[in-house]
Amino acid sequence: MVTIKDSKILIVEDAKDLRELYVKFLIDNDISEENLKSVCCSKQAMEEIRDFIPDLVLLDVKIPYTEDGVPDSGHSKQVIDRIESHNTRFEKKIKTIIISATTEDKGIQDLVSIDPLRIFKMMDKNLLATSPEKFKVELKKHIDNALNASMAFSKPTISVVSNFRNILVPLKVGDTELYNYMFSEIFNPFEEINSKTEGIISHSIIIRCGMVVEDIIDLLSKVEIPKQRKLSIFSNIRAGISLPMEDEGSVRDKLNLLSGRKWSEGGINENLGTPKITRQAYEYAHFAFRCRNQASHSSKSDYKNNNMFSDNIFTKEHALSSITLIMPLVQDYIKLKTQSIS
Repeated sequence: MVTIKDSKILIVEDAKDLRELYVKFLIDNDISEENLKSVCCSKQAMEEIRDFIPDLVLLDVKIPYTEDGVPDSGHSKQVIDRIESHNTRFEKKIKTIIISATTEDKGIQDLVSIDPLRIFKMMDKNLLATSPEKFKVELKKHIDNALNASMAFSKPTISVVSNFRNILVPLKVGDTELYNYMFSEIFNPFEEINSKTEGIISHSIIIRCGMVVEDIIDLLSKVEIPKQRKLSIFSNIRAGISLPMEDEGSVRDKLNLLSGRKWSEGGINENLGTPKITRQAYEYAHFAFRCRNQASHSSKSDYKNNNMFSDNIFTKEHALSSITLIMPLVQDYIKLKTQSIS
């Protein structure tokens, strides 16, 4: 039986007091300091997955990309993708336990259900506040179970992308243009990524995913279909032309409105009625658009502390993250199209 004492554990949590609490808990359970790492952001986490190679990762959902960056659930998604990629490429069996106050969020649950092998367990951080001792007992139990659970190897991302392809089937009738675009410009190129083409194809997929966000926003925000859809300008990418792009703040506000809320000047979310998209679709789509912005203008990004592409390096993991980030919005759009057709 594998024990905590015999294992290497990585803690990814941006709150310093919680990181220290988890560290103390694990040390009290006989883990040695050299077998324990704690970080506060996704950039550090991905570096430790490569260098430290943990057996288990305790992961918060909303973390920043860098230490002084902005917390976002999209960053934890990148960590999950890095773990899956590392497991497959090097035949490792790194497990993940999510510890977050947002585990009851349907968007988070949908993310996990897409491929349950990616996340071993979700734990509710709120239990720590209401019943600390019960939380510790539960955490110890789930860590022991995770460390001793078997894990089958699978091709990286294949099950996830195949699932996405199936999800798009209703668009064959509901929106043929978007359906064809997702396959010809995103899914098919993703499958063609190899060591020589990884940077170029991944870069274009990140940008095209952001264009899908803009396109769906247009479709859901207007009564009539725009004369020129965002998808129709994808040829500009191949030609190397700088793409026209909406302001990130404008995209965020439009997504917020579609989720049934309006951000007032006083910083309060006003409820505007029945939403068209889920809150998770709003958060993930906004993050995907931010990735598109940084991929297009990495050296000029306003998010200097949150710039994932500062070295202009684009990987298959980045591409998969962007694809996954737009899927909640695509799924909500499909539901609306299905309802209108029926």
